[in-house]
Amino acid sequence: AILSEWLDHDPTALKTIEITLTVTPAPAPGADLLVFWETERAPINSRAYVQVPLKNDTDEHVYRLDLGAHARWRRRVRRLRIDPCQSAGRTIRIRRMRLLP
Repeated sequence: AILSEWLDHDPTALKTIEITLTVTPAPAPGADLLVFWETERAPINSRAYVQVPLKNDTDEHVYRLDLGAHARWRRRVRRLRIDPCQSAGRTIRIRRMRLLP
């Protein structure tokens, strides 16, 4: 897992996270990219996250996750946690991560 620096983020301003990454060797079928968050009132937990399936190859892909669609993306965000792949023995290369409106 990758933890962000401490944040003071207004969730109404930036609602999407875009992550550009490669996984080698290719992730196992069913592997996901997960993004969790901590707010001013709740630590990182299994009720505040979004996920997207990883492509099953070694090419670079851009993944966009709609944080704003989640009911818990509402309070000041203090920290993000990125779980890029649950498949063991993989090398993850993240070229870029950014928050978007």
